[in-house]
Amino acid sequence: MNLNYKKKIQDIMKGLFSNSRKDIMINSLNRKLEEGNKKFEILSRAINDAIWDWNVLDGAIEWNHGLYSIYGYNEKIIPHTFDVWVNNIHPEDKDEVVNQIKETFAKVKANWNSIYRYKCFNGNYKFTYDRGYVVYEGDQPVRMIGAMQDIDERMISLREIEKLSLVASKTDNLVIITDEHEKIEWVNQGFIKRTGYLLHEIIGTTPRILQGVETDRAALNRIRESIEKGQSVTEELLNYGKDGSKFWLKININPVFDAAHKLVKYVAVETDVTLQKEYEKKITSIALDLTNLIATVNAPVFGLDRNGYVNDWNNRAAELTGFHKSEIFRKKFIDELVPKTHRLAVQEKVNEVYDGKPLSNLEVPLLTKEQKQIVILLNATPRKNAMEETESVFFVGQDITEFTQYRESLEEIVKERTEELQTALKKEKELVTLKSRFASIVSHEFRTPLSTISISANYIKRYRKRLEQEAIDKKLDIIESQVNHMTHLLEDLLTIGKNESGKIQVSKNKMDLRHLVNSIKEDVENQFKNTHKVQCKVDLLQPEICSDGDLLQNIFINLLSNAIKFSPGKNEVFLNVHGDSSSITFDIRDEGMGIPMEDQERIFLPFDRGTNAAAIAGTGLGLSIVRKAIDLLDGSITVKSDPGEGSVFSVTIPAQTYA
Repeated sequence: MNLNYKKKIQDIMKGLFSNSRKDIMINSLNRKLEEGNKKFEILSRAINDAIWDWNVLDGAIEWNHGLYSIYGYNEKIIPHTFDVWVNNIHPEDKDEVVNQIKETFAKVKANWNSIYRYKCFNGNYKFTYDRGYVVYEGDQPVRMIGAMQDIDERMISLREIEKLSLVASKTDNLVIITDEHEKIEWVNQGFIKRTGYLLHEIIGTTPRILQGVETDRAALNRIRESIEKGQSVTEELLNYGKDGSKFWLKININPVFDAAHKLVKYVAVETDVTLQKEYEKKITSIALDLTNLIATVNAPVFGLDRNGYVNDWNNRAAELTGFHKSEIFRKKFIDELVPKTHRLAVQEKVNEVYDGKPLSNLEVPLLTKEQKQIVILLNATPRKNAMEETESVFFVGQDITEFTQYRESLEEIVKERTEELQTALKKEKELVTLKSRFASIVSHEFRTPLSTISISANYIKRYRKRLEQEAIDKKLDIIESQVNHMTHLLEDLLTIGKNESGKIQVSKNKMDLRHLVNSIKEDVENQFKNTHKVQCKVDLLQPEICSDGDLLQNIFINLLSNAIKFSPGKNEVFLNVHGDSSSITFDIRDEGMGIPMEDQERIFLPFDRGTNAAAIAGTGLGLSIVRKAIDLLDGSITVKSDPGEGSVFSVTIPAQTYA
């Protein structure tokens, strides 16, 4: 750095000495000054700081090369005055820096320092650490010499560490930050809580303070090798707390490098896996016990891998089949032991287990090593991995060879003697049940309307002369309603009778399904005097179908009527029609009382009614008629219902019903 003092000293020395001796002394001083300047220049370049000299009195500032190399300025464009230098300080930092300088001068301090952001020639700001030495004349500052140091990367790294520390302090995991020599610089609260060491006790030590006699040395060696290579590493280690307690940690160590790829720190995030380790230990013990039990249990036990090869074979299986484990291991179970006549059926059942469906009480004939046939009653469960994928199948069997032979001979005898009797008893039972239901339902369903008709007719007959026409019409409406009810009942009975005798013929015709649905909607709403709204939605690419309109109308009027009857207190039911390339589906949904689970298997039987429907009029024939009509259309019906939540009846007709 040229601070322009050489010329000043030369002028002073010339005024003091005039002879040759004076010239010699001046030359000597000049050489020393030159050497000092060179040394100073070398030193300033070595420390790579922007060194400055500020004349406080006139505001002029002189700089060394650091202003150019660090902040990008050149010799033509430099902050040559104090005011220009101040204006290059970040607006958010400027006032604080100026006030710090003023305070230093006011208190006649010799040293000043500050951290601020200084603008580079390209307009960007760099974090700068600035410090200076003040020269006073009396209490008046006249000169200040200092150096600006680029700490931009350090400040960015510090902020990142502060963010990391904030996050780390909130986690239950153990977080350790060490220097490049593995000396601990910081630990989070999770570390303190788990180990019992306080921060001041752990700073400056190494993580080895947590290791003990049972810590796995091989794992420590693997960690050491990875650290020496500057690589991340993950291991599980047994550690010790301050009180000597043991706990397992899953440790993940990551090296941190600076911009020059120099190692500066290590960050370790450690998870307490003590409970997991204890659980694994228990599981291992249980697995060993199970292995011993399976090997010695008095039942054939074996396992098959995903391809059907034997991968487990206990002692009892070897005794029954004659095949030692070494003879059958890694061979296909079905090819080696199952007779050809049964292989396909057994393979289908085994495939179901591979698909996740357990197998219960499957009788499988097996061929022993001597080609003798035995019968095993097999149960099987799939073995799944952590991804819930079936890896193998575990079989437990029971030798029922003698029982099977006895049962087959007994069944043959009993079969001949009981077949006809069972058929007769079944028909008789069905007939008695139907008669009983018929008598009960018909008696009730006919007696009530007949009684109502009789009362209304007698009322008109007795009070006809005193009654107004409106009152008579109301009674006649009641009579008409009850007659219609009886007519529907008789029609239902006739429909059941025709179906049982096979007299119902299916007559398919083209029809517009939207029109049919709207017609059924209106009929049902009118039948129930608009107490409920039927909400319809038809979602079909082709609404024209070919089917039996009478049967469809019978099906959906019955289902919608039931939906309304069994939805007291509600004001709407729903009919949703949708289809694809294979079928048309009609969903009839209500939000009514629902059907008890125990009744759902019987609701399609004639004269059968739900246990919660006693207070609602009906014969129990509607769903039976619906079921038989759907059968005639080669369709299907399902029901989903929960008591108090309503019901959904889904009717599906094959796609062949499309035109």
